[in-house]
Formats: sequence, structure tokens, C-alpha cells
Amino acid sequence: LGEGKAGKGMSLDKALEFQKLWIEPVKVNGVPMNISISLVELQFDDCVRRIKELFPEAVVSSNSESMLAETTQADGGATRIYLVKLGGFFPAIQFSVEMPDKKTAASYWPGELPLPQNAEPLQSIELTGRKAAYGFFSTHDTPAQAFSSIKSRLEADGWTSFAPDQKSGVDAGAQGGVFVKGSPPVLMSVSFGADSK
Repeated sequence: LGEGKAGKGMSLDKALEFQKLWIEPVKVNGVPMNISISLVELQFDDCVRRIKELFPEAVVSSNSESMLAETTQADGGATRIYLVKLGGFFPAIQFSVEMPDKKTAASYWPGELPLPQNAEPLQSIELTGRKAAYGFFSTHDTPAQAFSSIKSRLEADGWTSFAPDQKSGVDAGAQGGVFVKGSPPVLMSVSFGADSK
């Protein structure tokens, strides 16, 4: 342990004493970067206190179970860590990412994800090593209308829909649905928030 040692000139993601588990390559809005996952040996409350003391300029948001902190780098990029309380031998787990200054617009959207008509992309995250992607969008259409647009595109591409049970009284697409394709099967889940996101 002790890979991370706080000190003068130390970056945010190295401020806590930790044991690195692995590094996950990702793309956020099309920009390649890496997420580092580590186990932290300090107690969660001590972690929050240490970050605030060492990085008074950091933007920090925390509660009793988690903390999100971000600092700006000299080149205009940013370092962000997300700390989650675990308890036990390792009191917390840390997710950290170095974000470059050059960012693509949120309008970037992975081609494998369907985007309904009249929708605005908000953010996409691609786990390139795991062939997984997540996308978030907003639309003025109702969830049922947006789901119908997504469903039509996916079925045209060979996906099979597991729609909500009509007998349950839930309108199909009002909450989303699950699709499957291929062998071994690939799953896609579509869901909507109350504000049509």
C-alpha cells in the first residue's frame, strides 16, 4: 500500500494512500481517457478532510457515503475523483480520471446507440475494453413517443424487444424497455426519467 503519497505538487488523484486495482479505458463524448479504480486505506471521513485541506481550490461535493472532487490542471484539463465509502479493511474505493482540455461537443453520439428523433445528446460514455456504451439525451417528446422511435430503429437493425406487459396497465414505452440481439446475446436497456431524459 501507500502508492499515493500526498505532498507539495501532488495531483488530486494521488493524494490518498491507495492500492490500484485496474485502469479502464473509456471515451467520454468521444474523447479517449482512462478511469483508474483504487482501494483506499484511509477512513472515509479522513479522506474528505484530507482532500479539502490539501486542495482548498478544488470543487468538492460530499455526503456521508460519497465525495466528488475536481481540480483544474495547468494545461486547462481537469482531474476528478469520485470516492465511495465501503467500510471493512478498505474503507473506501476511488475512481479517478484525467480529463483533457480538448473536449468534443456533447452532440457527439456513439453510432451503436439509437437516438430518437427530436432528441438532444447530453453525454455518452463508452467502455472501449468491454464493448459497452451508455448515452444520455433529452427530448420534448413523451417517453412513449421517444421509445417508439428507438424501438423502430432497433427492430429494423435486428433487435428483439421485450416490451412491458400490456395487461399490467403500464403503457408500452412509458418507462422504457429491454432489447436483445445476436448469439451470444447483446443487451440494450432504454429508460426515461420523469423529465423525459
